[in-house]
Amino acid sequence: MEKIITSINQARLEIGKTYDLYKKGKIKSETAKTRTYILRAIIEANFKYEVEQRLDELEQKIGNFF
Repeated sequence: MEKIITSINQARLEIGKTYDLYKKGKIKSETAKTRTYILRAIIEANFKYEVEQRLDELEQKIGNFF
C-alpha cells in the first residue's frame, strides 16, 4: 500500500483506518504496529517542522523591529 501523507490530520486518519483494519482482522498485529510507528513518526516530524517554521517567522519579525 502506497499513500502520500501531506498533513498531520491525514496521518491521524490513516492511524484510525489502520486500527479499523486490524480490528476487522484484515491486517496482522505486526503490520498494524509498523504502520502506526511510521505514521506517528510522520506526525512528530511534521509537527517539529511546523514549530521550526513558526520560530523562523517570529525571529524574522523580531529582526524587523530592531
